Amino acid sequence: DRDWLKVREALVAGRDPAMLVAGADSALTRARSDRALELFNQAARLDPRNLAAQLGRAEVLVATGRQAEAVPAYRAAIELAPESPGPYEELAQLTELAPEERARLLERAGDLRAERLELDRAQRAYREAGELDASIVASTRGKEAALHERIGDQSQALLAYQEAVSLDAGNSEALAGLGRARLQLGDYAGAEQALLAALAVRPDHQTALVALGAVLVESDRPAEAIPHLEKAIALAPSHAGSRHSLARAHRAAGNPEAALRALELGAVAPLDRVALLREASLIHTSEGRLDEAELALQQAIAIEPEDPPLRAALAEFYQAKGDADAAREQRTIAAGLGLVTSAGKSADGPGGSGPRQPGGKELAADFDQLIASFPVRNPKTRQPIGP
Repeated sequence: DRDWLKVREALVAGRDPAMLVAGADSALTRARSDRALELFNQAARLDPRNLAAQLGRAEVLVATGRQAEAVPAYRAAIELAPESPGPYEELAQLTELAPEERARLLERAGDLRAERLELDRAQRAYREAGELDASIVASTRGKEAALHERIGDQSQALLAYQEAVSLDAGNSEALAGLGRARLQLGDYAGAEQALLAALAVRPDHQTALVALGAVLVESDRPAEAIPHLEKAIALAPSHAGSRHSLARAHRAAGNPEAALRALELGAVAPLDRVALLREASLIHTSEGRLDEAELALQQAIAIEPEDPPLRAALAEFYQAKGDADAAREQRTIAAGLGLVTSAGKSADGPGGSGPRQPGGKELAADFDQLIASFPVRNPKTRQPIGP
């Protein structure tokens, strides 16, 4: 076999780390752990940054009962691949390490699993970490809650945040998360209570300020929301969610010009401007400035041309404005992007009695309902913007 001859030749020469690793793997399949370890060691000496060699060494050493020798190999693997959860999890299984260090390793593995949205494996890592070190249970439970929140399971997020707060009533992150979960589930009074508690612990908690602003707007107290949202923007001027929430608060308080000023497109990254432009379009529509409203939507589409809800929003705008052809074109584009849109009301009105020509206030009602039906998302990350 020509390929095997190449491997054998490389093993004899001992100068190719990749071939040495391949040879070690072959030795393992033949239950030759001693030969495998020799080859992994040789590969690691030739190339200390060879991840497969370091992990192979560590695994063989553990399998042969030499845990203490495996520790530096796993540490080397972690240094080479700090964003990979596997080496953290494997090193954490070694009883040679103190329980507290093993817990920290598992917590880090859980964080990495959570970043990948690997719910079950992240939870397992967090739970095992808590079993090793009870002092971090409140923190890891809060991280589990945040993962549930991130994937949209607000009911589980609520339960996990409640447990985290019961374990540590001064955990501002858990309190803020509890407030956000209650907000999403419509418990505005409970959300306000939790968010105020979070801010009592940490007055500059930016996401708690944004969430509190949203709670107050939903509770028909937009004027009270404005100072909190202004503070959130002062803490993070480029945060699009804060600006969007402040604009909504000003609009609800009857101050559309202040709402437009709050949006300040130049302060945020280009990809984050889509939600702000949608809000600007809504404000212009409510004031009867239909040309400006259309321009804002077109600008949003220029940034994110393949966003089906944006196309659908523009279609509804044209439909309400009486431009059936333009509406049909946008619906066709939205459908091609994967969104089936409603045909909406006929531009000719009931009975085909002629084009419907609404004023700005009437058009805003339909448009507001449409915009509200789509979650505001960051077009770059596809995650919800704001609380």
